[in-house]
Amino acid sequence: IKINNYITSRYTGKKLNPDKLFFKGESIVNEFIKNKNYEHRDIVADFFKYLIPSKYMEEKIEYFISHARPYDAVCQLRIESDWPLDIEDSWEKKPNEVNSTPLDRCNHIFSKIKKTLPSLKTLYITYDKSALTCSFEDIENLARDGFGLKLKEKNTTTENEFSPKNALEASIIDFEIAARSDIFIGTDMSTFTSISAVTKFCRDGHPPKDRYLYNLPGKNLVPDEKF
Repeated sequence: IKINNYITSRYTGKKLNPDKLFFKGESIVNEFIKNKNYEHRDIVADFFKYLIPSKYMEEKIEYFISHARPYDAVCQLRIESDWPLDIEDSWEKKPNEVNSTPLDRCNHIFSKIKKTLPSLKTLYITYDKSALTCSFEDIENLARDGFGLKLKEKNTTTENEFSPKNALEASIIDFEIAARSDIFIGTDMSTFTSISAVTKFCRDGHPPKDRYLYNLPGKNLVPDEKF
């Protein structure tokens, strides 16, 4: 929520522009996650621990969790048209273009999942539906026929009081499902994956287990050991 100014005078003696606060906070969180700079560890921990959904959003989150269960793990498929990286690319070595198709990338991800966690049967998938250039049905068929995996997603076909009103609400629902999952699979090139891990760490009070990355080289998932 943006307001004209945050009142910070009792701490700093002056008002700070919200944009400056945002970028300062982003810098602190980035240092915490990527560079393991724990100078502001307590600030980061308290921020994410107490950054919880409103009652209005919590009811929607619980509705979609209850309708998606049972599932064994949550997987973020970062394969949309706005994502300029292949599965194992990095921002430092970003290619001029991505040559693989969304289904090629899904095949790569599902192969790593099956090799690393063969007992998984059902995955809840988070993705940006508006930026997907293939149908979710095609991804479901690939997962089922090629790897024996059943996929679930946030079902918004039935309009009711719990339906997300916009893309932000839809993203919050998926984010909370990811942060609360016992097993999560994603890419640390994505803020969604990184921040959901930090959120789980701060809320639970201990490093999260069973969080895996598919974007690192190799045929298997790699444990996410940020903390």
